[in-house]
Amino acid sequence: MKFNLITKASNAFDFASRRKTFTQLLSASTLAVGAISTISAVPARAISLAGGQVVWTGEVDNFVQLINPTPGDTIDTIFNNISMGAAMVSSATGPFTTTGLFDQSPSGGGVYPIDPSSVTTFTYVSGDSSNYTYELASDLDFAFANTVTLTVVAGTKFSGNINPAGTAASLFTNDGTGSFYTQGGVRTDVTALSFTLNDIGGGVTAGYSILASTTTTAVPEPFTIVGTLVGGTVAMRMRKKLATASQE
Repeated sequence: MKFNLITKASNAFDFASRRKTFTQLLSASTLAVGAISTISAVPARAISLAGGQVVWTGEVDNFVQLINPTPGDTIDTIFNNISMGAAMVSSATGPFTTTGLFDQSPSGGGVYPIDPSSVTTFTYVSGDSSNYTYELASDLDFAFANTVTLTVVAGTKFSGNINPAGTAASLFTNDGTGSFYTQGGVRTDVTALSFTLNDIGGGVTAGYSILASTTTTAVPEPFTIVGTLVGGTVAMRMRKKLATASQE
């Protein structure tokens, strides 16, 4: 009888000891998983973005029917409003490829979340339908979810034209003066900017393309032509890529 009591007491002690050890291990494992989750959610550290560039395309609300290049005219539109808040980054260099920023971009372009802008207003400056100039009435922010934001400053002037039928129009600038990136509270001035918008009447949305550089090398003029071609087809390309991604 004594033997049975001792055996039961010993078994009870072993079970309690094992249970305590398992509980400690489970707590430690949970803590470790939580720590890993927290670490993975931490955005890239604040860094200067000097010495690199990003090229991306996206969608903008139709604007061709709003253009009337006469004194007092304004064009109101919203960037990334219909594209589910995404932009297609075709290339990134230098510090923009830092882990947590644009490092995951696959060959051929990666889709990155970007906040829709509020209403963006372009105000008439001069010219007529064959060669007009508008300017941004306020700062235009492209805020990516990865903490990178490009600010194109108020007063930036855009040139453009509209075809005789009034069914296709463009706005473009190669002036990055005053524009800047911010990341983690660190500001980096843009040294060169190529920003093109294109709209074809009857489409669901218009397209835009941006190359914003922080290098000492100027953006080549031909990019304006490339931007025009890319901007005109961006809606179709983005929908196809997003549809494919949703099926994977």
